[in-house]
Amino acid sequence: MLREEQLVRWTDFYNSARDNPALDDRITVLIQLAAALGLGCDP
Repeated sequence: MLREEQLVRWTDFYNSARDNPALDDRITVLIQLAAALGLGCDP
């Protein structure tokens, strides 16, 4: 389980990558997969 501070920072990163119009859909999905795997989650 993540500490609250880690969760807040991870969520901020995830949202900034997800809502970034400079990134195309393919890159956004790759970032989402990498973020999930970085947390030890199954995609």
